[in-house]
Amino acid sequence: MPEKYTKVDGKTANKEFVRQFKLVRKATEMLNLTEEWENIQFVHEYLFTVTKDGGKELEFICQWKNLANYFENHGFYDAEGNAIGLAAAKAGMGVIWSDMPGISFFNYKNEIIRIEKGQSKIEEMSKYFEEHDRIIDQEEMLLNKILGGINRKIQQFLRKIPLLLPPGSPASLLCILPQTCYFIL
Repeated sequence: MPEKYTKVDGKTANKEFVRQFKLVRKATEMLNLTEEWENIQFVHEYLFTVTKDGGKELEFICQWKNLANYFENHGFYDAEGNAIGLAAAKAGMGVIWSDMPGISFFNYKNEIIRIEKGQSKIEEMSKYFEEHDRIIDQEEMLLNKILGGINRKIQQFLRKIPLLLPPGSPASLLCILPQTCYFIL
């Protein structure tokens, strides 16, 4: 089991995380990646690169799109790293974890974990936490919350339209690659 999901095995995961785990496992089975399950690498969707790899990158993009549609169709709208990791595994692309020198990056949740593990110091990161909180406070105005919620619902609906159309219609084509690339659920 990938390290990401050890909480599920240890029975310490919350209900939503267990639901996410079940969806990812089902997608893994549908992609015929069950044997690779232990070695699938999930990524953090906020910063990654994909390099040209003899056409594997096109298969990756196609699988990513199809997996994203699968997760959204099942009411799961975050943790895009699941779709990215599965798409990379299906396309036969490896995931290489490394720093990107010269790129400063801050992720609130990850930094809290790094501080708890002693990998980062709150004193050094305090300006980023303060800036994050300032931005969040601005975004939390009531009008922004209401409009944001309406916008999310409209976007979710619009992304489902191709899934509702009959197979073979031009609008239902999920990608430009050969039909064997399609991930039909």
